[in-house]
Amino acid sequence: MRIKEVKLRKVLNSFAKPTLEVEVNGVFSSLPSGTSKSKHEIGDVDVDSVLRRFPVRSLIGKEVNDLRDILEVEKEFLRYGNAALALSLSLVKALAREEGKKPYELFGKKGRPIPLVKIVGGGKHARGPDIQEFLVFPKRRNPKSIFLCSEFFHHVGKILREKKTLFGRDLEGGWVTSLKDLEVLKLLREEIDEGGFKLELGVDIAASSLFDGKYHLMGTKGREEMMKFVRSLMKDYDLKYVEDPLEEEDYDGFRELSKEGFVCGDDIFATNPERLRPVARAAIVKPNQVGSLEKTIEFVEKVRELNMMPIMSHRSQDTEDPILTHLAIGLGIPMIKIGISGGERTAKLNELLRVS
Repeated sequence: MRIKEVKLRKVLNSFAKPTLEVEVNGVFSSLPSGTSKSKHEIGDVDVDSVLRRFPVRSLIGKEVNDLRDILEVEKEFLRYGNAALALSLSLVKALAREEGKKPYELFGKKGRPIPLVKIVGGGKHARGPDIQEFLVFPKRRNPKSIFLCSEFFHHVGKILREKKTLFGRDLEGGWVTSLKDLEVLKLLREEIDEGGFKLELGVDIAASSLFDGKYHLMGTKGREEMMKFVRSLMKDYDLKYVEDPLEEEDYDGFRELSKEGFVCGDDIFATNPERLRPVARAAIVKPNQVGSLEKTIEFVEKVRELNMMPIMSHRSQDTEDPILTHLAIGLGIPMIKIGISGGERTAKLNELLRVS
């Protein structure tokens, strides 16, 4: 494929903030942004600066014929931060269209990721509970289980409304409630069990956002008290997924908690192969944390080498671009974390339904 046209433009993300979109040969990809961020992320691009400085003309006429070529082109533009990632993802889409393929087919695998979806939000995403995300995922590996998650989402919303504790939705489409952390967990656990929903329950504590030398989760807690509290949550509410239970430098604490439950690391790894250690059972994959498609692929491969599970994830300030779904499928990732409500979320879930 010959690169004939490249355009960069400023567009809006789901939080009505500016972000970068890169268009190549008529197809485009745009960058998401996080609200709760690891200090090890490369950071968001300065869109106006990139629009002024990015050497669009240097791309015109280049030949891109496979994924290896795309990764070689990406190396030339890494100094522009996440703009290099947006370029690479646009090239993936453009090359796939040129060859009559779906974007995931360029990566060599066809996974069947199950959805990990937010039901209730808190933390930096919403006023309410300290825990940032209350999550569910289906017990059975079936892409159409998206509808089971959707049914449960609306079921919980109805109950919160009846209790007069519902106050809208958060950045990722999760319900916002005045209920406290343990009240939310109790409600979700009871509704799953009593309603016969074939779902597992999990949380993203996002502990780094609650840490300033001590943890501020339902009061103030030191490290040992926090670990004891997380253990009690796993046991009392039968949690099958616990993301970021401790702050992002506590490798030893992650290792200890992972012996007792399914612990996933996000901020601690930041999709950076150099930060990855076998201290959790799973690792979140957010390409814009590292700003490179090549580094993202390297990270996923290393996660597998360490016998951990990679989990593809959206960001709180996302866009309607469904490329994340194709990355999850094409890289053979078994789970994809996406909100269940909001156009920027359903764009990815609907793409999963189409492809699967």
